[in-house]
Amino acid sequence: MRLFRSPGDFGFVRRENSDGENQVEINRPILYQSAAGGGFLHIRSQIMLIKFAISSAIVLLFAGCAFAQKQVQDAAGGSIRSTPAYAELLLHKTDLQAELDSLLVDYTDDYPKAKEIRLELGFLKVEMDRVLSVKPADISRLSQALGKLMLKKVELETELDSLRARLKDEHPEVKKARKKVESFEAAIKEILGQ
Repeated sequence: MRLFRSPGDFGFVRRENSDGENQVEINRPILYQSAAGGGFLHIRSQIMLIKFAISSAIVLLFAGCAFAQKQVQDAAGGSIRSTPAYAELLLHKTDLQAELDSLLVDYTDDYPKAKEIRLELGFLKVEMDRVLSVKPADISRLSQALGKLMLKKVELETELDSLRARLKDEHPEVKKARKKVESFEAAIKEILGQ
């Protein structure tokens, strides 16, 4: 018995019987010989294989896009870390951390100067995160002058916090210190275009 296939014969199988006459059987799926030559594949199996191949291609496409996006983000993060503004902040952070480490050799965490340095490191981290969140298109704004403005703002915030610990918010010195912080923040926003 031989199988014949012709275009448009979906649902029909033509068979040659022992007398050499063609017989047509209706409502039976057509079987196709596989490209490898071994056995026959059902049409539904072929459709499932095609769907699987398309699904696999889509998954690989999305995975490739996600990988490329991650590389772009990593490259942008790396270039932001090499800007003058970030370098200024990192240098100051390193100085503060070294000073704190040397203080903690002789004193505890409760030592007033150690508390003050920790507070300043906290304000500094906020500014460093702010620099790292800048869009890659705005990297040119991350100048050394911006880094110095941010450092001055951090020092003023630390000073303001120590004043608030000793004085009320209505005290003139606290008000002056708050105004200074606000002035530096406005300058930083102007440079960053916010």
